[in-house]
Amino acid sequence: MGYWSIIKPEATVNLISNPSLEASTTGYSAAGSSSLARVNTEQKFGVYSLEVTPSAGTTDGVSYGLTLAAGEDYTFTVYFKGATGIPYRVYFYDNTAPGILGTPVTFTGDGKWHRYTMTITNRANTDLAVYVVKNSHASTAPFYIDALQVENKDRATTYCDGDQEG
Repeated sequence: MGYWSIIKPEATVNLISNPSLEASTTGYSAAGSSSLARVNTEQKFGVYSLEVTPSAGTTDGVSYGLTLAAGEDYTFTVYFKGATGIPYRVYFYDNTAPGILGTPVTFTGDGKWHRYTMTITNRANTDLAVYVVKNSHASTAPFYIDALQVENKDRATTYCDGDQEG
């Protein structure tokens, strides 16, 4: 017997202006010595995703900078496909008073697409970034991200980027 799911629609605004990399890699920055490429071979939604090819640096990956209001809740979600057995993490980073906000979400790649979510309350500063990086591993195997979303909510909603119907 199968299971049924019901999605209750909820209005939201995705604060990442290029979440599915349909036009370019604008807004994305290499973390460490990674190289970034927009590819159409490993996408989750649409035509493109971001391929991150890390160096042997143990925290290489990618970041996306944001200006977020202080005192507000924000939730970051990302679809991720990583190399099997390699540890990764996602987190918010405060660029003004350098440091990770909240507790990073850690996971191990398995060669399949998964959605990861992290929520924080932005206590003070407005210059932040979200990161997707290796978690203390020297692997140079590429990984992929797609459908990034940061929303001004204390929970995740369904992904939106303006390209989907409805």
